[in-house]
Amino acid sequence: MEGEYVHQGILADPWILQHFPDELIEILRSSTGSEALDELSRTALNPRFSTKILIAFEPVYVAVAARWLSLDSHASLVQIIAAFSKVLPLAQYLRPFVRITLQRQDGRLPLFSMSGDDRLQVTSDEVSISLLLSLFRLLSFDVEAFSSAVSPIQLETLFSHSSKVVRYLSVRCLCLYMHAADAAMLAMVKKYCGTGSVLGTWEDQTIDYRFLSLWEEKRWSDLQIQLINRRKTCGYSMFDAWVSQLPSLNHCSNIGGVLVPNGRLAGDTNRCMLVKTPTVLENLRSVGRALLSSEPLLLVGQAGVGKTSLINHAADAMGHASTMITLHLNEQTDLKSLLGVYSTSTRTGGFAWQPGSLTRAAKEGRWVLIEDLDRAPSEVLSVILPLIQNRELVIPSRKEHIRCAEDFRIIATIRSTVNTKGVEIAPVESMLGSRLWRRVQVKALPPVEIRQIIREEFPLLTSAQYVERFLNLYHRITDLFQGSTAARSLQRRYVGLRDLIKFCWRIERRLKNLGVVTGREAIPERTNDEIFMDAVDCFAAYIPNKTFQLNVSSVIAEELHISPQPHASFSEDQDGVLVGREFCQSIKVLRSQKSRQSVGKGSAFASTKASLRTMEQVAAALQMSEPVLLGWRNWDWKDRSDSRLATLLNQR
Repeated sequence: MEGEYVHQGILADPWILQHFPDELIEILRSSTGSEALDELSRTALNPRFSTKILIAFEPVYVAVAARWLSLDSHASLVQIIAAFSKVLPLAQYLRPFVRITLQRQDGRLPLFSMSGDDRLQVTSDEVSISLLLSLFRLLSFDVEAFSSAVSPIQLETLFSHSSKVVRYLSVRCLCLYMHAADAAMLAMVKKYCGTGSVLGTWEDQTIDYRFLSLWEEKRWSDLQIQLINRRKTCGYSMFDAWVSQLPSLNHCSNIGGVLVPNGRLAGDTNRCMLVKTPTVLENLRSVGRALLSSEPLLLVGQAGVGKTSLINHAADAMGHASTMITLHLNEQTDLKSLLGVYSTSTRTGGFAWQPGSLTRAAKEGRWVLIEDLDRAPSEVLSVILPLIQNRELVIPSRKEHIRCAEDFRIIATIRSTVNTKGVEIAPVESMLGSRLWRRVQVKALPPVEIRQIIREEFPLLTSAQYVERFLNLYHRITDLFQGSTAARSLQRRYVGLRDLIKFCWRIERRLKNLGVVTGREAIPERTNDEIFMDAVDCFAAYIPNKTFQLNVSSVIAEELHISPQPHASFSEDQDGVLVGREFCQSIKVLRSQKSRQSVGKGSAFASTKASLRTMEQVAAALQMSEPVLLGWRNWDWKDRSDSRLATLLNQR
């Protein structure tokens, strides 16, 4: 099997052969991928190998740690907490697993989840020292996050314990919990432990616990150096085949070949599928690696390269797709819509606080996707920057500070452009707070991979031999945009892969409505005119410059071999309305409502060429459930065309 071959390559690494016993290596060599992870998971609970397995098998360590969550015995729980506390500073992405482990003990360590103070004295000295040392490490790492695992009253009870090491660790943990000063901590140590040495076992050696902080700092520093050197010398690509063969795991998501911890159970994660081309996999892997960090993500890339699709895929894989909030910020964005506002209550008649979208996301632990962050006004950035820096949302009007939930994450996108020299530039360096973001560069897809995506996503277009024609059309239009000065007036709206995919969706739906199944059926000649009008709607209708819009339409007509000036027809009956190339079914209404619905149908309406063209464009977008934005120029007849179509379809 391929997985066994990959194991052989990994286990032949000199570092692994030097630091692990031969018995373990032989077991791993004869095991499948899942069996090897089970063995590594059991071995990692051994204090001697907890950090070594992280260094040697970092790409799969998330899957190793995820298996600990299925263990529920008291002895295993002590070992799991000890293992997490040792590696957490080096693998901060394991925080969701630590939170889940503590939640099973009502949020506290096993030492403090027991009922009654007398139970503390029953616990053996070895277990007490192990748990207190784990608590000391967790509090040293993040006292705010893990302070709930401490019971200060029960800690104080341990001050009279017979073991001097237990008393010392209890004092240190309580001082960390209380944010005590060094002088107060030294005074308490002198009171309960005396002035002599506090000898005890630590990492298979005997130390003086009075210098515990120095020993821990040296341990973290040495492990970090080993991990960095390991990353430089080890080819992590050897783990790719191993990761790809792993079955889906609870609390573990595979994003581009990177295993990411997930605090939520695995559910339906097939709603957002991507065509896995080499560039897409590379971009997805970059997103997966960035998600291992707690920093906010900033995706930078050209228009249409798939920045939003990558985030939607990651959110879907991690169970956040249904709750993720997407914000489109611009100069008109009101800060109140993000933070909240006082509004009148229908129940009491008084004013009640209604939290905004950003406030709800921070409280409920949702993901927030901010599109085009560089367009956000300065007052919005003044709220977002403290949020990503301190994970705390400040509401000035209420003088309220909201601590963000653990799963809360902010992800933003910025659109880059290509200058006249062909260099991609992005307004990141000049943006306020750019240093606080973890930047992820999203690479553009080459033409070969665009062809692969269109062929796999639209098999009917492939069999009907439309793909090459549409790709030639797309490349002609993109070349026209890049070589035209009029394209600069589009205000960041450029043609991209998104427009091509939307166009292909329309044509594939049109072919299915005609009954085309294999692609070899006869297609009516009028379909070519309909394809041309769809292409104009997708690639040219949004261009405000009429001359440039006409040039794009001429290129479309030239590539599709169609006359650039078709005329829209109009007819209506009781079932719906035929506007040009689109037939829209009307909603059935009750008899009591027919008289009211028929009032607007009899009103005067001039079916001019411009009004019918607008109605046809709106109807085409309606059939694909696409959003429509009517321009303000000549708004009167555009508004009337839209209202007329709504009236005829009984949807006004």
